[in-house]
Amino acid sequence: MQASPTAAMRTQAAAGAEAPAVAPSAAGSAATDAQPNTAYLSPHMRSVAAAEQEFAAVEAPLFGRVSGQLAAAREQARVAELKTGEAVQEARVWARVKAGAEAEKEEARHIIQQAHVELDRSERLAGLASDLQHQLSNNGSGMPGRQAASNETAIPTPGLAGRAGGSLPTSPRSPAGRGGLQQRAARLARQAADLEEETKRVEAQACYLHREAAQLGELARQKKIRADALELEAVQLEQVADELEQGVAAALEEAQRQYQEAEEKQREAGQLDWRVAQLKSEARRDADLLSRRSQQLTADAEKKMAGSAALAQRAFEKAGESFQAKKAALMEAPQAQRLAGELERVQRGRAAAELHASQLIGQAHGKVAHASRLEHSAERSAQHVRRVLADAAQARTQEEEALEHAQRAGEAASSLAGERMAEQWLALTRTPEWRTLAARFPDTIRQLSAAAAAGEGGEGSGAEGVGSGNDSGGVGGG
Repeated sequence: MQASPTAAMRTQAAAGAEAPAVAPSAAGSAATDAQPNTAYLSPHMRSVAAAEQEFAAVEAPLFGRVSGQLAAAREQARVAELKTGEAVQEARVWARVKAGAEAEKEEARHIIQQAHVELDRSERLAGLASDLQHQLSNNGSGMPGRQAASNETAIPTPGLAGRAGGSLPTSPRSPAGRGGLQQRAARLARQAADLEEETKRVEAQACYLHREAAQLGELARQKKIRADALELEAVQLEQVADELEQGVAAALEEAQRQYQEAEEKQREAGQLDWRVAQLKSEARRDADLLSRRSQQLTADAEKKMAGSAALAQRAFEKAGESFQAKKAALMEAPQAQRLAGELERVQRGRAAAELHASQLIGQAHGKVAHASRLEHSAERSAQHVRRVLADAAQARTQEEEALEHAQRAGEAASSLAGERMAEQWLALTRTPEWRTLAARFPDTIRQLSAAAAAGEGGEGSGAEGVGSGNDSGGVGGG
């Protein structure tokens, strides 16, 4: 009879213990889902949460600045590439203008040299014509005297005849004397005719030389006018070339400045990478700390669960004791009420312990998940900084390739300028004026051809030396 009430009390106590154990767990899980980080926070967890918020508040603007600097660096690299292309185009234009100026200068030098040669020749021809005219005037004035002298010598005197050969004097009326005089007169007539023919030939040559000297003087004047115009144009082209060189130098300075700015950006990116690595290490350290804290909280929760189980066992024992006491306290109502209140307090304490343990477990899981999220965020930040460094290195490589391309374009422009000068020289040698000058002045044309060949072999430097030497030689000859 006594065993059945005791078994019933044990069954009721077990049901009462199981029901509160399930209910607080459900309530704790609902509270954890609703507010996982604010249901309960210890001082250490509050400091960790504050550190996380401070980290997010500090690093978010930093990553924003990094992305803005990366965009600015890309824009600067694009602008530098555009400016490098413009500099290359200007260098090509400058090379073409410089080649044209060199060709015009060479042509002007040749024209000036030819003008000097023609002036020297005209001066020599004018001097020769004046000498011939003087000789003609002397011959014209001296012919009657020489004829009279020959006529006088045609009549020998006895003294002269005696001194000459010691022969007997002859009379002009003798046949021998008349024959000698006739032969002498015929010889003098032939000499006079020869002198007259030579005089006419010299006069014709003098007239031809005079006309040729006049033509050469006119041609020299025209060549001088053209040479002056070419010199003026060459000066203007040199001014344009100087302006283009200044523009190219300014563009190169701008490219160098942008290259230095890119290097500065790369150094800043390196510093940011170091900062990200430091933050990543701090995040890992915080994650390890949070993991150890979660393990500690889990161990504390397990201890509290064990304590709650002990409390449940104690409550069960006290329930048995209360059942035994109820039989003795049927007549003592106050003692029964006290025992019921104690049992209710024990049940509430167990429910509170289970709720607190479930909250601690939920907070530990949330901290572990947050630590993993922080680690993933740090890895993403490191990847972003590596991409920034890769973009900066790519921009630097593009700038170096643009500078090498500009240098190669300048070298190609120089080679094209030499080829163009050679083509212009060949075109000049095919002109009718050149053939006319070659027919008139073969020695000068051979010297110019040799100078042109030397200029082609020395990439333009030898041509200038030969041209200046020919100029000085022409002036010295004059």
